[in-house]
Amino acid sequence: MRYLEVAMHGATPRRSSKAQNHSWSIAGILGLLIITALASIPLTLTVLHYREADALAIDMAGRQRMLLERYMKELLLAAQGAAVRHQDTRSLLEQRLRVLIDGGSTSTQLNGTMTLPAAPTAEIRSKLLEQGRLLAEFTSLAETFLVAQSNATRETIPKKLHEDNIALLTTANEAVT
Repeated sequence: MRYLEVAMHGATPRRSSKAQNHSWSIAGILGLLIITALASIPLTLTVLHYREADALAIDMAGRQRMLLERYMKELLLAAQGAAVRHQDTRSLLEQRLRVLIDGGSTSTQLNGTMTLPAAPTAEIRSKLLEQGRLLAEFTSLAETFLVAQSNATRETIPKKLHEDNIALLTTANEAVT
């Protein structure tokens, strides 16, 4: 009988310890689920932030194309003697291109100021650098065009400006794509 009592007392703690082990394992699993859920919140916010930044960069690169077209039209108008502010457009083109390449803040008409990260890949960065090189050549030729006095020079440079503008737009399209 005594043997039976000892065996029963020994068995009872085992059953309660197993019950405690199960309750701890359920609490542990629930704790891990809660920690995992809480840890996923910053990750989700980071992903959303990068998607928004990517969308802004694509929008800004698309606006570059429109600015390039505007700059070309302003140059042609300035050559005819119209009072246009093509230097402001050129400065905005150059500033936004630097922001697209290196990241930083730029002003917009709608949102005030936006901050963009640097170009996310080497391929995009190289396209934007190529666009910067073409823009520098284009602006140099544009300034030559605006100060040219002879009719022969004023007739040949616009053709070259149009060709360079097409190359700039093509590079801008490739960067957006």
